[in-house]
Amino acid sequence: MDISGVAQKLSEQSGESMADILDNFITQGVQTASKLGDILSGENSETGELYNQLIGSSGNDRLSGENEYNFLDGGDGDDTLIATGDYNILIGGRGNDYMIGSEEYKDIYIFEEGHGQDT
Repeated sequence: MDISGVAQKLSEQSGESMADILDNFITQGVQTASKLGDILSGENSETGELYNQLIGSSGNDRLSGENEYNFLDGGDGDDTLIATGDYNILIGGRGNDYMIGSEEYKDIYIFEEGHGQDT
């Protein structure tokens, strides 16, 4: 799923315009893991940013999105994705991934054939 698809899904859930969501994702940046497996955290309370794009690598990554809007894509590897915001999209990717969404139940989990055994 590309970022415009993410923005559309989040817009449908939140009622915020797709253009505003897309603009915020683009201007507030992306964090990408290295090939070795990394820990990425998207907590931006100091800067006031509300949007996270955390992209995993082929390694076993841990992605933690703690803002209001989170897009977490584990990529390959056995990843752990944790999103505590109000509106979250979690994609485990290939490998056996562990995904935890928020307690708000406004999360979208994307599963595809060949992505492994996700929990």
